Amino acid sequence: MAKQPLFALLLIAFGAQHAMAAPVDSLFSDESVEVRADERLFTLMLLFNGMGWSETAEYGAEPLKSPVYKGMRKDLISKLSSYRERYLPNRVLNRAKRFVVEHPAAIEDYIEATLHISRSPEFKMGSSLPPRLAKLKGLAGLLKGAWRDARVKVLMSRYKDQLIEAQQGLLSSTDKRTGPLVRMLKAKGEAVRAKVDKATSGDDMADLFGSSDGDAGDEGGTATADDATAELEQVVV
Repeated sequence: MAKQPLFALLLIAFGAQHAMAAPVDSLFSDESVEVRADERLFTLMLLFNGMGWSETAEYGAEPLKSPVYKGMRKDLISKLSSYRERYLPNRVLNRAKRFVVEHPAAIEDYIEATLHISRSPEFKMGSSLPPRLAKLKGLAGLLKGAWRDARVKVLMSRYKDQLIEAQQGLLSSTDKRTGPLVRMLKAKGEAVRAKVDKATSGDDMADLFGSSDGDAGDEGGTATADDATAELEQVVV
């Protein structure tokens, strides 16, 4: 996974359905790609930092090669060092430690599983969780408890300006990375609508569903908003 500034990990979504339901912390690119500060990932990474996770994009000089924290992450780690009980009560941190010990997995797997959880305050694991991540199903309950007991919403709100600034910084490069995929999905959607319009105008139903060999060149079938969301998440994460 590409190194991302902590707490600037973002969920990218596509489609009118997502746009209509967008929260106030969302920004949209010219290609209708949503970039938002995601409270599920914020909670997850707060827990990981509290447990001592120190991976970063930059390290200091030899021989110690200490991790170099910047921006919001630097400020948060400083707060956790000086006032850890205020931001991560022992009961929250101990639950998290037990969970990761009992459910060893790469941090990329934890992030992917988190993206299958519904947004706050429900934090409910979705049925789309891949079987290979089934052991992390209980992550939803862990994040829900942390969000509530550590008052993560209050902490996250203190960084609203920094999060918006990070989102704005990503917007300029987002379309460059996802534009080709978004345009391909839009083209597929337009082709499907054209088939439907033709079929409903009185043509044979074969125009809508195609003949037995007519769809041989249609790789992957009809694209949906969910397909797009999954593909765009792969681009970012």
